[in-house]
Amino acid sequence: MTKPAISPFDIPLIVDCIGQFLTKKDYANCILVSKSMYEGFKYFHWQIIENKPCFISNQTVIPLSNVDKLALRQNGDLIRRLRISEDRKGSVLRFLAEQPAPCKNLLEFECQTHTNVTMPSLFSFVLDVLEYNSGLRKFTMKNFISEATVASCNRFLRILRNHRSLTTLNLIDTQYMGIGLYRSLLQNIPVTLESLLINWNLQSPPMPIEFPGEGWRDTYPRLQSFSVRMRRGLEETALIPFLRRCPSLRRLESLHNWGQQLCKVGSFLWDPQFFSQLSEISLDSLVLEESEWMPLISGMCGRIKVLTVDDVQIRVSLGDFFKAVTTHWADTIEIIRLESLRISSQEIELILSTCSKLKSFAVTNDLLTRPRGLRAWRHEDYDDNKADWVCLQLERLELMVLDCREPYGDDDQMDYFEEELTTNGVRRVYQQLGRLSKLQHLQTGWVSCDEFEMYSNFDLSLESGLEYLEGLKDLRVLDVHFERLKVGQIEIEWMVKNWPRLQELRGFCPSRDGDVVEMPAHIQWLRGHYPHITVS
Repeated sequence: MTKPAISPFDIPLIVDCIGQFLTKKDYANCILVSKSMYEGFKYFHWQIIENKPCFISNQTVIPLSNVDKLALRQNGDLIRRLRISEDRKGSVLRFLAEQPAPCKNLLEFECQTHTNVTMPSLFSFVLDVLEYNSGLRKFTMKNFISEATVASCNRFLRILRNHRSLTTLNLIDTQYMGIGLYRSLLQNIPVTLESLLINWNLQSPPMPIEFPGEGWRDTYPRLQSFSVRMRRGLEETALIPFLRRCPSLRRLESLHNWGQQLCKVGSFLWDPQFFSQLSEISLDSLVLEESEWMPLISGMCGRIKVLTVDDVQIRVSLGDFFKAVTTHWADTIEIIRLESLRISSQEIELILSTCSKLKSFAVTNDLLTRPRGLRAWRHEDYDDNKADWVCLQLERLELMVLDCREPYGDDDQMDYFEEELTTNGVRRVYQQLGRLSKLQHLQTGWVSCDEFEMYSNFDLSLESGLEYLEGLKDLRVLDVHFERLKVGQIEIEWMVKNWPRLQELRGFCPSRDGDVVEMPAHIQWLRGHYPHITVS
């Protein structure tokens, strides 16, 4: 008697390997083919249920599909990730609460409302999900705004404190608890938590309600990322005891008023015995005095690897701030991201010529201010003997290159001497970029406003110095949006010949008012001969 044939879909390892490359639509087709394929792919098909916010129609969210409703009715035990965007009537969560087979094997649960008032029954159901899913790893709650009850908030604290698997907790614009609960929350986070985000960006403060708790734990051993974005609320009385109990903290992010308190709470914060593993700091929307930021920089000497600064005003001198950064962190810093910051070309040169371990450096601009970037030259800071860049490990660079001609408005008014200095300055930038042999991603433009176009002269032509970039053998992405390119057939052929790993060119397709015009011949040639290179 012949043995029954074994289908490859009867082998879980094969199913898992195939399932990693399929879409949800593919899963829906697979489970209809045969019983063995249904058993093999049902986990993939039902593991993620979500309805997303809708910003196109008058609806606030896209309703749950009939297929998703069927899954919630009959296959709740197979669902691993549940991401719900609630509508104004609360019908989505109400539907979930009515199901006889609740989801009890979730790994991730995210709930977001789109109304100014959250019904108490909805919050109660959210707490049920958090309590029943003992294996939950990630919990996110967005825009829950309502009058809090002491009983529901105490239940929330109790569930959190006793949870044994939660690793990520995100509370975003959630006024349901009030300031008192935010303080108590720090005392009652589970010992397994690795990442905590409290985001309160609304102008009005949360309600000052106090909640009893069981007191501070001895330590929060696994917490590695702590991000608090509050304009007001957490004071030093809650902040200091909490931070003292986080020996494994690696990432610290501050925003608004809380960041001011962070810099003022005392020198103990920068003591290695408390933060021996802290390596990433993010500062956002602050106004700092030298007496506030200097202890932070000097105290973290030899430890910081990642620095993000967004919309921070440094009193006295931004240059002094970056001189201190390069003095104390130059030997360890690997990633620097500067957003909406009035940084000068001299300060950019200082970073590139001192931070030898830098792997990623970004200076981003917005559309409302004069662009900030690397100036090839200008009268007040022209120096023929600028130091070479030492960041030879750099893999990603987002930096606008400016020719820094003064805005005369008429190129004819630039005399020969100024034009020669501009040419030499731009060529020097090419030479320094050409030394970054490990560079994989190069982005040199953001600003689209016509009034700022005259500041950019990084045109990527062989005439201006493109040949100096021959050493970028690892370059994969070149993004030159809004630059005034002078790229033709010769330059395109040079790029594909000298950059063997090139995968994407951004900003090379001309457009007018957002509409792409007819493709130039050299772009058509590139797409025809090198289809693996994406051009946009």
